[in-house]
Amino acid sequence: MTDDCRAKWTEARFRAFDTLVGLRAYGNASAMEQALDAAREDCERYERLLSRTLPTSDISRVNAAQGKWVPVDPVTFNVVEAALGYCEASGGLFDITIGAVSKLWDLKQGIIPNRSALEEAVRHVNWQQIRLDRQGHRIRLNDPEAMMDVGGIAKGWIADELQGLFEDHGGRGWVIDLGGNILVGGSKPDGSPWKVGLRDPCAPEKTARVITLEHGSVVTSGTYERSCVVEGVPYHHILDPNTGMPAPVECPSVSVVCERSLDAEGFSTTLLMLGPSRASAFVDAHPEILQVHYLP
Repeated sequence: MTDDCRAKWTEARFRAFDTLVGLRAYGNASAMEQALDAAREDCERYERLLSRTLPTSDISRVNAAQGKWVPVDPVTFNVVEAALGYCEASGGLFDITIGAVSKLWDLKQGIIPNRSALEEAVRHVNWQQIRLDRQGHRIRLNDPEAMMDVGGIAKGWIADELQGLFEDHGGRGWVIDLGGNILVGGSKPDGSPWKVGLRDPCAPEKTARVITLEHGSVVTSGTYERSCVVEGVPYHHILDPNTGMPAPVECPSVSVVCERSLDAEGFSTTLLMLGPSRASAFVDAHPEILQVHYLP
């Protein structure tokens, strides 16, 4: 890439969704600055709506409503509605009511829940307990003890929305990085394809593989992303909805390529849990999945 090409890029980096967000776009410099400012504001708004830990968020209000209907922002409604499709497609391997379980874990602090607490929590994990009122943009949980957590789907939906911002502002090319959730669109200044590096699960600071894209999204789900070792036992954040424990996996990482980031993220957890030995039939049934890369 020439220096002239580099000069056309406008960039922003900030923290949101408990990760580092990196945005790059090129086109009219003033328009791209406006797009990046709008993207930052939108990310802040999405986090206020969708966070499981922020008490005032829509998700937290639904979780605290003891089974009552809760009016929510259209953004929240759309994310939850979209998520339910992936819950169904996965046969429950991906379940956004995992919040009843995930709230018990704190891998940063090395807090591991006891068995009795997990056994009680998994009784309240069932995505089919979620009810939607499309006309009123309302959500409720049939099980008052259930808890939604859309952390496994929200970044995919958000990346697609941010891409729309760059398109609306006349962007010619863009890279959206939401903590490893990558979406590329338009074209590079020099006309070459986009290249996305996949991290080595055993040495995340290194690149294990590089894939080439004309456009689309790459989302990686890996056990190495959030993990800890307690009394010699390793734990990771991909939880089995049936047991509440870290799911057994064949490979520590899978990267999924789809046209939409929502699809890539919506399927990534399921494909990690299925592993390469069981993934073929699932991939064949979902043509949205363009590529799957397991890394040992």
